[in-house]
Amino acid sequence: MGSVAIQFALGGLTEWYPTFLVRFAEMPESMSGLVLSGSCIISGIGGTVLGSKVADSAARRIGSGAYFLVPAAFMVPATALVALSVNLKEKLPLIIALVLGETCFFSYQAPITALSMSMIPVHTRARGSSLQILLCHVLGDVISPPIIGKISVSSSLRVALQLPWVAVLIAGLTWGAGYFCLAPPPMEIKPKANDQGTLCVLLHRGISCLDHFCDDSDHSDEQKDAE
Repeated sequence: MGSVAIQFALGGLTEWYPTFLVRFAEMPESMSGLVLSGSCIISGIGGTVLGSKVADSAARRIGSGAYFLVPAAFMVPATALVALSVNLKEKLPLIIALVLGETCFFSYQAPITALSMSMIPVHTRARGSSLQILLCHVLGDVISPPIIGKISVSSSLRVALQLPWVAVLIAGLTWGAGYFCLAPPPMEIKPKANDQGTLCVLLHRGISCLDHFCDDSDHSDEQKDAE
């Protein structure tokens, strides 16, 4: 449910926020689309990395429930910042609030994906993941743009864009309820020294494999020359 709420918010902002910038921030149409796309790229990368690092660090201290608690905690500032991004009038503060707000709510991706993969049985993981993705889009970013558009026609776009921050708040409440009401997920938490998923470790292993491959190739050439 939390992922559906986030997709609802993201779909509504993606579709209507450039129009909001044109109408209420008096920004050129070409610039409004660039602002939104640029903010999504920056916050998408930054939020995913931030969420994964904080969730892994917290999990080593408080257990696997951190994968619920961390995204729930990040939704608190995300709600406030997204609300500011649709209610402020000055361009610069509005854009800053948007980027920071999206960074906070994109932080859910790594911990919630880890939770999903750990809870779905291996033999049903493909079907479970595909169904999860389908429901997130059908109940989230597919229906939010027309709903916001309908409210915009009957009231105003500023009023309609209050829905995204409400959806972000619902996502945070959902994950918070998961942390307090559900048993800790059965996930193996490795100490940082044994973490094999860091970029440095992966690069080191890749270079080691490459060196080993080159050594084997040289050894084979020497055998051929000897024959």
